[in-house]
Parts: sequence; structure tokens; C-alpha cells
Amino acid sequence: MSTGKYGLIGRRVCEAKLDSIASSIVTQGLFGRLLNYGNIILSVPGHYAGSVPLLGVADPIRVRAIIEDACVRKAGQAK
Repeated sequence: MSTGKYGLIGRRVCEAKLDSIASSIVTQGLFGRLLNYGNIILSVPGHYAGSVPLLGVADPIRVRAIIEDACVRKAGQAK
């Protein structure tokens, strides 16, 4: 399961089961590339307008690879 939590006073929590993640996108601006942080958007059909954002993630390329690897392993276990 992938989880995004947002808010200082109020709280918004978005969760997505690994088997429901259709795709992922990494976005990084110039400073994000220099400082190695960015956003990961998980495409989840039928959930919060179809996406779960993970904002301000350190090393987003590596985190995306970990999430995708976990999705592949989960799909392999389901067979």
C-alpha cells in the first residue's frame, strides 16, 4: 500500500493498494533535480479523481522504482 499524508493542522490521507496502481509519474523542477527531490503521482482508477500525489519525495526516481517493484511482486503473488 502506498500512502500520502498532507497537512499541518488538518490532515488528508490518500492510500492506494499496490494492485490498483495503474502507472506512476515523477515530476522534478530544476531545484528538485539539483537537490534530488520531487513529486510522484500514482494513477489509481476510481480514486480521488484517478490519482494519489506523493509530494516532496526525496530521491523520487528510486522511490518510484521501489513502488513499481512492489507492484510487480504483488502481481506475481496473486497468480
